[in-house]
Amino acid sequence: MDSNWTLMKEGLASTPTQGEWLISTLPSRSYIGVDPEVIGQSEWTRLKNQLDIYDHRLVAVETNLVDLIWTDRPPIVRNPIVPLELEYTGSTIANKLNEVYARMG
Repeated sequence: MDSNWTLMKEGLASTPTQGEWLISTLPSRSYIGVDPEVIGQSEWTRLKNQLDIYDHRLVAVETNLVDLIWTDRPPIVRNPIVPLELEYTGSTIANKLNEVYARMG
């Protein structure tokens, strides 16, 4: 990345949310294209509601632009998920999920 980019770490108090950044950066009544395959429904709804207040529109794009240029992408692997033994993971699935839930608040 060159000096035209600003790297922002999501979740820091000093970092705006995606919606805040879009609202502060875009001219009014902008259309924001998002691939619905890479954003969850709750995030989509939250962002849409935030942008609607400022007359911006969140629009689902039919074709992901990265997919158009990534011509040598390896195939998606569809192997079954296999749980590893505790000796390799260091913690049970339940403990790991509880830790994730606790961090999510």
